[in-house]
Amino acid sequence: MQDAFGVLVAEHRCIAKVLKALEVAATLDVPMALYERVLTFGAKFIDGCHHPKEERKLYPYLTRRGMPRDYGPLGVVFEGHDAARAHLE
Repeated sequence: MQDAFGVLVAEHRCIAKVLKALEVAATLDVPMALYERVLTFGAKFIDGCHHPKEERKLYPYLTRRGMPRDYGPLGVVFEGHDAARAHLE
């Protein structure tokens, strides 16, 4: 399981870098194509690859070990995933 956590941590770092770049880009005059690429990254990588790993593998693992899904840390994370999906829409 340690390698799986390492992958998720690396993915979080990658996502954070992209979001930071987006934050900087918002202060500059950049082509609209950059924003389109970030949306594609969000849809394909974040929601299409990263979130499913967490939602289908990690979170069920944690709930089997007693962490509640609907409140506490996992509840907050699921709300964040739902909010991210809404922003992508």
